[in-house]
Amino acid sequence: MNGDTYDIPARVREGSTSDIRSIDDWRRAYLDCQADPDGFWLDVTRDLVEWRAAPTVGLEGDYRHIKGGPFTWFGDGQLNVTETCLDQHLEERGDKTAILWEGDEPGD
Repeated sequence: MNGDTYDIPARVREGSTSDIRSIDDWRRAYLDCQADPDGFWLDVTRDLVEWRAAPTVGLEGDYRHIKGGPFTWFGDGQLNVTETCLDQHLEERGDKTAILWEGDEPGD
């Protein structure tokens, strides 16, 4: 990274639900994540994911130390992914197609 920064384009910024609105917000989030990655990601998902049982552990394992070994995100949490990915959009987009499925073979 060369240190150059750029404003977030309006087309990306408008309608975004992200708390990161500036480079200072990003730096703050980056430092928080570096200081306490587990707590950081647990906090982020608390607002974005509809948990059936909220996790208490973020990442089990570590990218720097596992060298291709297993790791688990939010392993003790439980969710129904459709509640997070689909149900939240029903009120505004319930009459729109949510998923288009295309099989591997013609005619599937």
